[in-house]
Amino acid sequence: MNRIEREWNDFAAKVLPKSASAVQHSEMRKAFYAGAMSAFAVISGVGEGSGSEAEGLALLGDLQREFRECGDGLWVDAARSNRSTGGGQ
Repeated sequence: MNRIEREWNDFAAKVLPKSASAVQHSEMRKAFYAGAMSAFAVISGVGEGSGSEAEGLALLGDLQREFRECGDGLWVDAARSNRSTGGGQ
């Protein structure tokens, strides 16, 4: 199992309700992988161009903060949803 697949499995267990349909599961998985690909594209571009190392590090710090804030919101929303639907997978 690769790293992204492990992350997907962990994410799905936390946010998808047990009652999720196969279609919902499939669409969520596609969205997760598309997000991972988009994040990789942004991160891959950090070293390109004429930016300094300090600018690259600042960008990575900004991205880390953004990912953390977004992730925190996802876990809060998932916890609320799972309480109302009977839990994650």
